[in-house]
Amino acid sequence: MNHPHDDDAKTETERSGPKILIAGAGGAGCCVASKISESERWNGKTVAIDTDGQELVSKSADKKILLDRTLIDDLEAENSPGKKSNEIRRKTNGLISGTDVLILTSGLGGNTGSKISPAVAHLGKKAGALVISIVTLPFERGGNKRKEIAEEGQRRLSKEADMVVLLSAGDVMERSSDLPIEEALDVMDEELASLVLTLVSLVEDFYQFDPGFESVNSIFGEMGLTRAGRAECDIETKGTEIAEKIIESPLLRTNLPHTGGALLQITSGSKITPEKVEKIVERISEEIGGNGQVIWETRIDKSLGDVLRAFLLAPDTRFGMMDLDIEVL
Repeated sequence: MNHPHDDDAKTETERSGPKILIAGAGGAGCCVASKISESERWNGKTVAIDTDGQELVSKSADKKILLDRTLIDDLEAENSPGKKSNEIRRKTNGLISGTDVLILTSGLGGNTGSKISPAVAHLGKKAGALVISIVTLPFERGGNKRKEIAEEGQRRLSKEADMVVLLSAGDVMERSSDLPIEEALDVMDEELASLVLTLVSLVEDFYQFDPGFESVNSIFGEMGLTRAGRAECDIETKGTEIAEKIIESPLLRTNLPHTGGALLQITSGSKITPEKVEKIVERISEEIGGNGQVIWETRIDKSLGDVLRAFLLAPDTRFGMMDLDIEVL
């Protein structure tokens, strides 16, 4: 199934697109939201939510929400994040209301991101939005306490969000592992911002062909816990080699789940042949197994020149903290 990207063919309704809000919760989430706010690829609204006022001041966002630290303890004591989300609802001042898609980014393992994210996701669902969360799990040597907090945050977030893309912080930082830690963290924020914006483009492209949002909700709303894979290579690379690069992406950690479905976006600086796309899709289909469908689209981004980028999302209900083999010291 192909959804070609053609700006000239858009109707006025399609040009307006879905109302998407990107929210960053906690220190890590606010860093990513700030990068997105500064990106030329994004012209929508961003909100940064944190309990650290000094950190919040240094971030870029359309709206910054400073929460009382005592709210974190209240949220921790509640089984349902909805019961203690009134302060967040009050301070968002209708930002979430009317939103079609809420994309929430945070780092699990710290108190703020792990405990605020489920509450924000809860508000998004109550407002009728499709809620997609992209979160990072702690570094392998993060310690037992951070692992426990991350596990609980993941559990609560999974109950509130339609789709949760789980990434390992260590794997996202793989490309910058030789840099000083502050520079490496900055590169990681850039990488995560790029992943979020790629996901935004996927949602927007599906919306072009279904302004009523029914297929978008049915596809993204049923993915649950999800793995992500990516690849970047020369546009002349063979289709099978591109597929192998996606399958071997460090973000996937293990083999692709045999869940029978995946979303694939291929972006290049110029048009690629149908035969190459077919080879990529065939190989991905073999890997996920079963009778599942790979829903795919191609996009043209002339700024990429001779570069081709591929982005894959594959749902996996078995994917969780224990699958990441986090080392506890």
